[in-house]
Amino acid sequence: MTINPEHTLSDLQRTTPSAVTEDSGGSPQTFQCPGETSPVSRAVHLGRLASGWSGCRECVWKEDVAAADRFTSGVEIKTRRGVRRTEFGVRGTYLNQIDRFRAAQLATIFSTQVAQQTTAVDIDASSEADDFVCTTANVAIAIGYDGRRGSPDLFAGVNSAVRQNGCDVVDAGRCTAASLLNVFRTNPGIKAAILVTGAGGAAGDVGMDVFTQDQQPVPVPWQKFGVINRTCHTDRRDTSAVNMEDALAQFRSGRPVRKPAAAEAVPFEESELILPNLTDSGQHLFRSVRHSGGITSVQSEDDYRQWLQRWWPSTSDVEVTAVVADSVVADRLQWLASDRALNIQLRTTQAAFAAEETDVVESGRKTAVRFEIAEDDRFVTVSTRHNTVHASDKIAGWINSATHAGNSHVTAHATADGSRILLADVAAPNTGLQQELISDGLAIAGLVTSLLSSGKNQLPI
Repeated sequence: MTINPEHTLSDLQRTTPSAVTEDSGGSPQTFQCPGETSPVSRAVHLGRLASGWSGCRECVWKEDVAAADRFTSGVEIKTRRGVRRTEFGVRGTYLNQIDRFRAAQLATIFSTQVAQQTTAVDIDASSEADDFVCTTANVAIAIGYDGRRGSPDLFAGVNSAVRQNGCDVVDAGRCTAASLLNVFRTNPGIKAAILVTGAGGAAGDVGMDVFTQDQQPVPVPWQKFGVINRTCHTDRRDTSAVNMEDALAQFRSGRPVRKPAAAEAVPFEESELILPNLTDSGQHLFRSVRHSGGITSVQSEDDYRQWLQRWWPSTSDVEVTAVVADSVVADRLQWLASDRALNIQLRTTQAAFAAEETDVVESGRKTAVRFEIAEDDRFVTVSTRHNTVHASDKIAGWINSATHAGNSHVTAHATADGSRILLADVAAPNTGLQQELISDGLAIAGLVTSLLSSGKNQLPI
């Protein structure tokens, strides 16, 4: 190659596909990643391979395991092409696997599927671009994001993609899973909710959860959208929700609520999704309609706090320790403690792990009850002063026993896998449903605190 003196360094670097320089053994010392104009060192190259950098699948040195063995010991070098499919949505490493464009692509697929379920329109995603048109008008979807580092960035892409796909957006802003579910109560016309979140994943994970008003995940036929699902497993069905009518009938009759059989719970296993390259596949998911949807902002946090007041007592001397993973959940508890004169000792998850005894207050006395609310605040763990962590079905049975003579329109049920407690409100306030299923850690904590505050109930030891 003849070098023109007028060529810039970046011009020369673009002409080099991968290795820039080589050592005496024939292995490259510096590499140039696909799509980038500057070389990187072998250490960066190996690090990107190990973490699944998005451009590694096009790199000619992606199988450089021999070189990796020379500089690493016991480190598995791999390239990740897809994102993880979870029970309620997807997860992946921020920027490496899910960036704003990929989030928009996924949001378009999810919103298209929601529209298909709502309007009963048969969509053929394998059609040519000009024929790929579906009816998504007047389908409203609530969208929010959590406090993870990459969530606001992805939220912008998701918001834009859903609107461009013809759906109306209800912007809930910074929220949690529980407060986003509350948007359904204040906006009955919403068909689904998308939460940009990495809850349940590693520190650098992002993704989204998509669920309907009855808190069920939105099933997506991924192959219809050109997505490869490497290992397809049977989704776990929440049999506690499926059999809720039967459970409520048994409770009203005074008979014990039937516990779902173990065979009814099919474990959910994650799989890998390999998304198509839209520029090569000819599938233009962003052009499903010829008009954009509207956007409405809601005061999701204020509405949610007002709803939470229903579950917590006006005043209580019961000593409560709350361990939380999200700063927004901590703010809510601080607000409740001051607004309702509650005795709440608040700790973050990190501080709780650092302490030897997480349920001992400064005075040395142990609190009556301890709630640990996960990053996905639909999940809560309840333990007593003796550090006994109670299973979900045991807490649900205690709630039903304690409320039988009083607030009997609310019953508690454990999910089939035992991971969550569901409250069933047959009065169904603020909804047109016969009953409302509530999956909310703070609401459950408030109900337990209220029952303990009466002085007539005591949690099992």
